[in-house]
Amino acid sequence: MTVAQRFTTEYIDHEDRLRVNASLPNEEVAVMWITRRLLDRLVSHLAGLLEQETAQAPMPEVQQTFAQQAAVASHQEQSHTEPQAPVVPTQTQVVREWLVTEVDVTPLEQGISLRLRGAAPEQVVVLGMPPVMLRQWLGIVHGQYMRAQWPLDCWPAWMNEAAQAPAAPEKSDATLH
Repeated sequence: MTVAQRFTTEYIDHEDRLRVNASLPNEEVAVMWITRRLLDRLVSHLAGLLEQETAQAPMPEVQQTFAQQAAVASHQEQSHTEPQAPVVPTQTQVVREWLVTEVDVTPLEQGISLRLRGAAPEQVVVLGMPPVMLRQWLGIVHGQYMRAQWPLDCWPAWMNEAAQAPAAPEKSDATLH
């Protein structure tokens, strides 16, 4: 099992799917492709986990929208004050590439762990995310859905509302990470 140190998520138009480039130990990079069909199921599940956090609140949907907007604004601020180059494979690195066929979601005490698995046993990378980072990543994935012009049916209403707020990331061709 390999744990990603950093990762970049972007929609690739000619592939019509998301690509996640993960920086791994020993100067390796994993390039993982995720289809919309798998993402639809993953997004629905991850949003459900976030909704469980505020299930006891009097207005959980409003709280979810606010928490999502705050996470996106935090990511934007961090991106401007501490910019990082996207994870991109180079010729000097070992690159492992595969189609993600399964995602194991493991709730942790503080966040979640996503195991992105391919068809072969060695095709496994773990992305660990605390709650705020999970919200930020979901915001990035939501933006990529809009860029791809994919239906937003799998997204909860609070997520779509958060994306419409002024603090939401602008649509651009920039690589998001």
